[in-house]
Amino acid sequence: MTLNKTELTIIFLFKIILLLLSQPGFSQSSENLEEKNNSHPSKSRSQISCSYGLIKSNEECMTIQMPARAYLDSSGRNWECERGYKKSMDQCIKIEVPQNGYLLEDSKYNKGWKCNYGYVDTKNQCQKIRVPLNGYLDGTNKTLGWACHYGYQKTKEDCVKIILPSNSYPTIQEYGKGWICHHGYEDKGKSCDKIQIPKNAFLERFGQGWACSRGFLKKGEACEEIVLPPDTYLNDTGNAWKCKRGSKRVGETCEEMSVPENANIDYSGNSWRCNPGYRKRNELCLPMRN
Repeated sequence: MTLNKTELTIIFLFKIILLLLSQPGFSQSSENLEEKNNSHPSKSRSQISCSYGLIKSNEECMTIQMPARAYLDSSGRNWECERGYKKSMDQCIKIEVPQNGYLLEDSKYNKGWKCNYGYVDTKNQCQKIRVPLNGYLDGTNKTLGWACHYGYQKTKEDCVKIILPSNSYPTIQEYGKGWICHHGYEDKGKSCDKIQIPKNAFLERFGQGWACSRGFLKKGEACEEIVLPPDTYLNDTGNAWKCKRGSKRVGETCEEMSVPENANIDYSGNSWRCNPGYRKRNELCLPMRN
């Protein structure tokens, strides 16, 4: 029987496919992992990874046992309790929300409930907060739940009016006197007295005291001018003097420094240090040994 051209082409292609399938790359190795129920090979091809809702136990994939009112989390390896229930050992127990309380979305690290605004947790009950006269509810106050209006101060369970001395104003602090002196006045216990500023002085930043001007030093209640010895200048703060670069302080004067060989004046300008490759030994710079 004579074959036509199309039939010969099909036979030729079939022989090529058989030849390719016989190559080593297309043969299935006997070392491949056998497929197990409810499992699939991991990327390492040496371990079994269980499917969603299953957990590995003795080389097998077992169904995760969950208590009532529980559900699988997104990983499929653990379970969580439904809203309104809290995990306790291997159970989900109902969260008992007291009157005037509400459920929290997350109950892992708390009771699972919180009191409504205006109520405080007292022995697992939500009790109404008693706000005294001249007070108001304050959610930031975790202890009492209330605070006093401006000009009043808390004393145990009440808000009392702050008695202000002249030249003062009330503070928002719950402790202390409840008042502070105006700028330029100083606290004298029960009064605010005007600060007497001596010559060559100025009010400090917060206005509660005074300081000497640059070049003057406080001596009692006065500011005395700083006398600069030769080869000195005022420091950054202006309340003391410093020796010029290349000299050091000796008592109340400045003397020129003696810089040894293989040394240089350091960043302060009033001391010296050895050059790289040398170390200090008494008043000399000696070569370092390898």
